[in-house]
Amino acid sequence: MAKIDQIVCYFGISSGADASRRFVQFVTPNTGWKGFVDTQLKPVADLGVRRFLLWMPHGREAQGRQQLMGNRWVTTNLRYDAYALSRQNPAFNWFTQGFAEAIYPITRQGIEVITYVGTLHGAPEFDALPAGQAKWEGMKAIAPLLDARCSIAFDTSIYSKPGHYVYDLAQSLKQAGYKYYIEPTPHVDSPHWFSSSCVVSDAQWTAVTNPGNQYILAAPSKLSGEILRGWFGTKPSLYPTFREWYNWTVPPALAQGHSCCLALPMYFRFGGTIDSLIR
Repeated sequence: MAKIDQIVCYFGISSGADASRRFVQFVTPNTGWKGFVDTQLKPVADLGVRRFLLWMPHGREAQGRQQLMGNRWVTTNLRYDAYALSRQNPAFNWFTQGFAEAIYPITRQGIEVITYVGTLHGAPEFDALPAGQAKWEGMKAIAPLLDARCSIAFDTSIYSKPGHYVYDLAQSLKQAGYKYYIEPTPHVDSPHWFSSSCVVSDAQWTAVTNPGNQYILAAPSKLSGEILRGWFGTKPSLYPTFREWYNWTVPPALAQGHSCCLALPMYFRFGGTIDSLIR
């Protein structure tokens, strides 16, 4: 039987549709982060769920930009310095202020809140700095998340090598008692990441287990960290509702010992239950 700690509740904070709000949803101007905790997070925690993932809690960009990762350019609109960018506009105080005050009472209870942050590797405002300074500026950029004692999930972080500021920042967080996650799973030539916890979409995990990718992606048998698979994005049309989607696809992943990141409020809306998942 699977364990409740393998279930992670997902909130796509910046996956909304309104660019004028920097795509932030679930958090509202009237109640801010405290309202989010009271009306969104706590009802799920009251059902026994002890882990949550907040995706891009301080907004994202409407337009992407190219960042150099390894030997290729990647377009991303997930800025690592999203908190600083949003803070520049006082109209966004409702989601740039009060985060730690609302979330820390939750993490203090032993509930894990994972905050998924933007793409630090290849960000020009950090690449231009000496490695040591870039690491500390990277720490400062997520200060509210650290004040709340959140775990940190780094978007597209697998290209970083030892000595690079992203890798060094992750190790500094670990030494300070924070849990970190990389995204997605590491390449076969990156053994320095093999023991790290990974966030990977369920679709990406299929690629990891495809023998045709064995010369690119590290085999699952090489990975000793937690595998957190995410059921992100739009529900496949094959399944009538979120209940069928999760009930049919999540239990096999749990049986493999993986953790599963799920939009539980949507699942509950269609009659799903925790017991149906961890049966």
